[in-house]
Amino acid sequence: MTKKELLRSIAFVLVVCMMLLLLCEVFELDDTTYIPTRFKTFYDLNENTLDAVWIGTSGVDRYWVSSKAYEEHGMTVFTLSSDAMPTWLFTYVVDEIYKTQNPEVLIVDIRAFCQTNTVESKDVRARRLLDAMDPFSINKIRAAFRTMSSIKDLDPESESFDLSYLLSYIKYHNMWEEDDFSIINNTSDQKCPYMGFFMRKSLSIKPKTQKAKVFDTEYFAELDPYSEESLYEFFDYAEEKGLNVLYVNTPNHMTKEEIGRTNTICKILEERGEQFINYCLTDESGGFLLIPELDHVDDFYNRNHVNYYGAEKFTAVFAEYLNEHFDFEDHRTDEAVKEHWDGVYDLIKETIKGWEEAAAAKAAAK
Repeated sequence: MTKKELLRSIAFVLVVCMMLLLLCEVFELDDTTYIPTRFKTFYDLNENTLDAVWIGTSGVDRYWVSSKAYEEHGMTVFTLSSDAMPTWLFTYVVDEIYKTQNPEVLIVDIRAFCQTNTVESKDVRARRLLDAMDPFSINKIRAAFRTMSSIKDLDPESESFDLSYLLSYIKYHNMWEEDDFSIINNTSDQKCPYMGFFMRKSLSIKPKTQKAKVFDTEYFAELDPYSEESLYEFFDYAEEKGLNVLYVNTPNHMTKEEIGRTNTICKILEERGEQFINYCLTDESGGFLLIPELDHVDDFYNRNHVNYYGAEKFTAVFAEYLNEHFDFEDHRTDEAVKEHWDGVYDLIKETIKGWEEAAAAKAAAK
């Protein structure tokens, strides 16, 4: 093969790869979780405009109304989360963050490390995250290979290399005729209008009464081996990078096993001298100790997540904590910030009001 033919072959391969990447952008699963649009919103932010980034599971984006904290305190704290985000990919997400942002503090979801890991759960959780990441990002490529290796550890029968983790179109292309996969539903150019906060009518204004539980601080349970390994891996990573990390557990109604794992994680954090807050702590009656305003009747839509009303209460308390413990700037006069953040909280409140009025009208018509 001549040098010219070699160059042509390389160019051809690159063109094919680019076309496949574009297909992955055009054909996407319908975004019902806001994960792809949340990441696209993050990528669109002006550089070095975030005070903090909060990574983790749905225990983050259901709780933190970032635009409320911005409107009331001027802070910019973005939630870069995905449902059940795999902790063994946290470092890749953080690398992605620091490509364009230099937050004063990185907030990490404790709940994520309570998760168990199976081949199936690892695959689903990883794909949610990988599909949302910038397809041209080296961090996505590294995360994809880490996923292949991680799944191979759990299932020696699995393939050592699976191109679909890099090119999602290979996994999903045969679903194009289904309702959740089409060009019409393509989200490649869409942003999350709520700055990372999760909003859905059926959940945001839906209250579901939860049984108050007393958080047993004396019970400890073993962590899932992969979760524990990734926790210590993250400690080493954060120390090497010199990151200022705050670990947070958002309030929810945990099982005994989840409580035990949370206690184990908090004990590890305490022994290491890490900054952490466990908002799941309760008083003798089961009321949330650090957020007594949070109500078991009206403020949750299931045992694991608050609804909008609970998110408002949580955000008010946590924003005050951040305001007291960190020296964040007031960005409300910063044009580079205002471009993306101004008006978002008003949009959320208007949307909730519309949903409430529609729900009231529907109830009255019955």
